[in-house]
Amino acid sequence: MPTVLVTEPIHADGIARLEAAGLRVVIGKGLSPDDFARALADCDAIGCRSSDLSAKVLARANKLKVVAKHGVGCDNIDVDYCTRRGIPVLITAEANKVSVAEQTLMFMLALAKDVTGYDRGVRDGH
Repeated sequence: MPTVLVTEPIHADGIARLEAAGLRVVIGKGLSPDDFARALADCDAIGCRSSDLSAKVLARANKLKVVAKHGVGCDNIDVDYCTRRGIPVLITAEANKVSVAEQTLMFMLALAKDVTGYDRGVRDGH
């Protein structure tokens, strides 16, 4: 059975979907360094968010076929190393587009209305 190492906890529905697809899921968060190294050696896929997936870490994943990042930036993944090994690195390009748009509008309004200045004044007792 193919194994997916999920480096950080994800929603139970996500785990259920992976298991329903016939995958064995191992959650990396909370594993001892030795157990994490064993999980890396046995995984066919890695699902991550912000965990360090440097070449040194990825070199221990001999069976690795794919890395999937929940997010858009790959600064925590050694993409060059994965490319040399023929391992695709996937991102969820549109997963947070609504949140980014909302935050952008929130910042625009906060700047236009000097929200941080008013917040500071209230906290200072004015």
